Amino acid sequence: MKRRNFLYLSAVSAASLYIPLAGCNSLYTLSNKAVAQPQFLSHICDAKAIRAIGTAYKKQVPDESSDRKLASLILKDANGNNIPESTDSNKLETLLNQTTQHDFETGHTVIVNGWVLSQTEARQCALFSSQA
Repeated sequence: MKRRNFLYLSAVSAASLYIPLAGCNSLYTLSNKAVAQPQFLSHICDAKAIRAIGTAYKKQVPDESSDRKLASLILKDANGNNIPESTDSNKLETLLNQTTQHDFETGHTVIVNGWVLSQTEARQCALFSSQA
C-alpha cells in the first residue's frame, strides 16, 4: 500500500470513529428524575403547565437554558454545597424542598408566567420542560 493511501485511510477511519461520538457529549440525561420534578408545583399544576413555565423560564434566563447548567444549579443545597445526583430520591426531594424554602426566605424568587416561584422551582420546571 502506498504511504499516501495509508495516511488517507487512517485519517478517514479516525474521523469515522470520532464523528458519531462527538454529538454524544451534548446529550444529558438525568439519573435521578427528582431533580427535574418541582414537588409542590406538581401538586397544583399538570405536566403541560410545568413545561410551559420551564420553557418561559429558559427564554427569560437564557444563560440557564442548558440541561447540564440547570442540573448543576439545582443540585446545590442552601449553603451552596454540591448534592450528588446519585442521592436517594427521597432524601434528594427533602433537600430540594429545603432549598426551595430557603429561596423564599431569602428572596431568591422569580416571576414566570404569573407564578412567583423560588429559583430552584423555576430551574426544575426548566429542566422538566426538556425531559421526555
